[in-house]
Amino acid sequence: AFKNGATHFIFWWQQGEHFEVGASYVLPERVRALQAVRNDGKSYTSESAKVKIPVDSQGPVATAARSGKEIILDSPSEDPTFKRASLAREFNIETCHFVPCRDGVLEYGTGVTEK
Repeated sequence: AFKNGATHFIFWWQQGEHFEVGASYVLPERVRALQAVRNDGKSYTSESAKVKIPVDSQGPVATAARSGKEIILDSPSEDPTFKRASLAREFNIETCHFVPCRDGVLEYGTGVTEK
């Protein structure tokens, strides 16, 4: 993931009928860049942590979990099934990968910071 330029990671942990953020990580360089531009301490991962995703939904987290196959969104801000498309747009997220794991789904992706 790092070789592909990943700037963030989120582990979506299934809790009953929903997926919730169980852990997340943002590259320090990305944190500094966002702080310089936004100055509010927010990131795509911090705002995603406020979201619960139903396990029976049609978005990429639930679909990856059900299918057991990786889902890749090349333009997440434009995907109609992506519940966090507005967050992807706000934080300039260019790609997102959703990899099914034993206890949930690992999301990683790339973001750019425009000044």
